[in-house]
Amino acid sequence: MEPQDWLQKAFDELVELASLAEIDLDDAWRGMVLISRLLGSPSGPTPPAEVLRRLPALREQAGRPDPESLVARLSEELAADDDAEGALLDSLLDVDDALGVLSLNGDTDAAQALSRSASELLVRFPSRVRPLEDFATLRGATVRPDSEVATLWKEVAHVPATPATRAPASEGPRQDRLSPARHRSTVVMRLPSEALRAQAWTVSSTVPFLSQDGATQAWLYEESGQLWLELRGAAAPPTSARFVVSRRGDAIERASFEVSLETSGNTAYADLGPIVGQGNRLHALLAQAGLAREEADLRLVVMNDP
Repeated sequence: MEPQDWLQKAFDELVELASLAEIDLDDAWRGMVLISRLLGSPSGPTPPAEVLRRLPALREQAGRPDPESLVARLSEELAADDDAEGALLDSLLDVDDALGVLSLNGDTDAAQALSRSASELLVRFPSRVRPLEDFATLRGATVRPDSEVATLWKEVAHVPATPATRAPASEGPRQDRLSPARHRSTVVMRLPSEALRAQAWTVSSTVPFLSQDGATQAWLYEESGQLWLELRGAAAPPTSARFVVSRRGDAIERASFEVSLETSGNTAYADLGPIVGQGNRLHALLAQAGLAREEADLRLVVMNDP
């Protein structure tokens, strides 16, 4: 495929989307991605005028991408050993999509942070990334050279011959893997939807989150009428955390908030407000997202700095 073929394909898909009388959440997100691809190219066709007129509505309906989940998935795929042109390429394209939409929305800081996080991962997995060099060259030819999307694919196209961080010679060859002791780790934990019911939190009952890594643990519980979050790391307490909510079935962030943590030993705590009433931060998060409890996919993104 040539660069112009890639852009023409995006234009044709956008024309087809513009013909729809009504669009759902997935269509809105796809529309934002395609618009960003065309506007982000120095040589591509201009998006149809009828689509650009709908841009504010598309932006509102599509929501905001969830960078932490995207980086966590990219890290997992880089650590796998399957075909690079399968799930790993899909993960990179998801990051590409998010960078384009963030830039289109003027969220430059978030786009730069996501690009930087992805680049830091890519240079440590050269053997996984190298099979994608040809695609990276193709995609790089379709974007403006000063964009965050270009930065992402430049890292893929010019991956170093060896991992960016090397072990001393006395330690022998370094595995093409991240070292959890030296790099920030991200754990995405999901809360069962039934746990969003107020009666799920009682003095004698705790609600556990579902942990990805088996080491980070989290619970919700009630104490003196307040809802508390407890986080426990394997050797040290988590350093930061945020709640993110999306519609069940997609990974598009609808609303989020940062959690203020207090630490004691290897455990961190956060007060999430009263069990009932408008002060409950989880219920407020659902209200902000415009989602009913049954529609919501609530995740806790936990960061552990080295």
